[in-house]
Amino acid sequence: MCGESKTVHLQGINETVWYKGFVIQPFEWNDGKLGNRMGQLMRLDDNGSWQQQCFRFKNSATHSHDEKKKHMRLWWKIDEDSRTVQFV
Repeated sequence: MCGESKTVHLQGINETVWYKGFVIQPFEWNDGKLGNRMGQLMRLDDNGSWQQQCFRFKNSATHSHDEKKKHMRLWWKIDEDSRTVQFV
């Protein structure tokens, strides 16, 4: 996966459950413990439903408004793939 972008798809149960808000952060996962945030989240849906939470590092995203959503797509990119990631 080195240098590639992977699609992250957030949705309610079977797209029958709506949600209003979310926050997502990718962390290094090592021996059952969370490490540092890793990679960058980039916009895939251009509907204004989410925004970067940490503009400098782009490693956290949250909702932009509380309108009901069925699903959300974003890209996650990392430069090297030797670590395990846990999205929280």
